[in-house]
Amino acid sequence: MGIVKREKLRDVAGSDPWVINNGLDSDRHPRPPTEIVKDARELVGKRLRYNLVEYNCEHFVKELRYGSAQSTQVQEVQNGGVSGALSGVIERKVTRFVLNIFRN
Repeated sequence: MGIVKREKLRDVAGSDPWVINNGLDSDRHPRPPTEIVKDARELVGKRLRYNLVEYNCEHFVKELRYGSAQSTQVQEVQNGGVSGALSGVIERKVTRFVLNIFRN
């Protein structure tokens, strides 16, 4: 379980580089930003299930953005073994930053 928090991006990322990852926008239609922010704000303080494979932070943010939970990180690890796992670690850091954009 994890608690949804609202934090400023600069407090979470510090001096680490970050990017916005909307890579599925070409394949999927994102929900309107006002709906995403509204739903994200309603989740602040709530306890949600967390599982690295079945429902991680990438699942969470993609569910907010596209309406369905999905993790390309998990798919890459399942398809790519160790190299996929390493890219997943890097992507996970980026996803954390993206998630915090929605929180603020």
